[in-house]
Amino acid sequence: MSQPPFANMPSRGFHVSGWVAVFLAAVILAPWVVVWRWRPEERRTDVPTTNSVVLLEQRIQRCRPGPWGELEYTRILIEPPLEYIPMHFDNIEPVRWVLPAPTSADFGMFLAAVPLTEAERRELLAPERSERTTDNLTICPRPEFVMGLSPATRAAFYTLLGKNPANITQFRPARIRAEVAAEWFADSGLAPATVALVEKLVYRRGNALLFADQATVLPLLESDAERSRLIKTLARKAALHVNLRLRPEADIDALVRYWSPATRAKDIEPLLRSLPKTADGYLLDIVHLLPRFARMRLYTYPEPRADADTVYTDCHWSSFNFFAATPENRFSQASVVAETLAHDYYRVPGETEFGDVIMFVRPDGVAIHSCVYIADDIVFTKNGGDTDIPWILMQMADLLPWYAADGPVEVRAYRRRRE
Repeated sequence: MSQPPFANMPSRGFHVSGWVAVFLAAVILAPWVVVWRWRPEERRTDVPTTNSVVLLEQRIQRCRPGPWGELEYTRILIEPPLEYIPMHFDNIEPVRWVLPAPTSADFGMFLAAVPLTEAERRELLAPERSERTTDNLTICPRPEFVMGLSPATRAAFYTLLGKNPANITQFRPARIRAEVAAEWFADSGLAPATVALVEKLVYRRGNALLFADQATVLPLLESDAERSRLIKTLARKAALHVNLRLRPEADIDALVRYWSPATRAKDIEPLLRSLPKTADGYLLDIVHLLPRFARMRLYTYPEPRADADTVYTDCHWSSFNFFAATPENRFSQASVVAETLAHDYYRVPGETEFGDVIMFVRPDGVAIHSCVYIADDIVFTKNGGDTDIPWILMQMADLLPWYAADGPVEVRAYRRRRE
């Protein structure tokens, strides 16, 4: 087997305390372009909705037919619970941009990569706006300067800033897939003026819309309540609620085989055979088909943990514990994940199956994300290790913008070896 994608994997990410972490802790931003096995737009057809379902897109959609059965889903947005959202904002830190530019010449080269106007360059180079240390140059721009950047300049400048984790909002911006941008602020309760202010500062990268100017916008809002609503809204994650439609003619044996790898048939078959045989098909939430680990966590947020510094419940911890009766905290360590992948898994040469681990790997060998394949183009994922990141079901089309930038990445599938 070739070198596993964790061979050069960096150690766990940094932690941010206080209210900043609530809306900044999304997922690690890394450059990539994905080649996937399917084209999701060719795999769905619309199904008429009913008045009892509240839908973002006002329709229920159907996955393509497959061994997983007849799956239907609705798009939902999930937000952190209120107790995860700060309610008071007495000390909002001013904007600071940290650049690895110890000399003016280095900083000039940095600025040359950004389409700034001459006036913008002069302001950034102004001595009263900067503070130099041995390794970094910290710039404190005026709010008016930040507000005045064009979308193209903001996208280019923030891409460069985002390469440094010290610029946390650019490193881990709030984001959503561009095609469903209207969902981001729908029914949020935000004042129209707040939405307009945020929209002015949104920038695009690939297929994603990003926002990284919380520190500029929050002081401009009228109340702490509005600030809390904005943080809660920016933390929204696009997810899926998925049902299996079980018709009288459904092949129960085939469904059991798909949803019951290893020894799980005893957990799935009795349920599937017990469901009513209705003419239109019985709708079963697929959460009941997932193993206990995923079933207990889906659509929830992690509890704050005393051992959070040693147990990092990120994507890899979640992916490699997917079938575990009791989660193994050792999977919070990159070295353990790498060893497990090398010895207990093999690269899938053909079609993916329920429970396969999907890895996103950069050319340098760093695995920037992992998730678990469910069916069609749906995966079980946790897009980061912080407490404001939920476990959800996502389409690949929504997952890609979490990592979309300007570099290549390989998508690999791995399957656990049969014992």
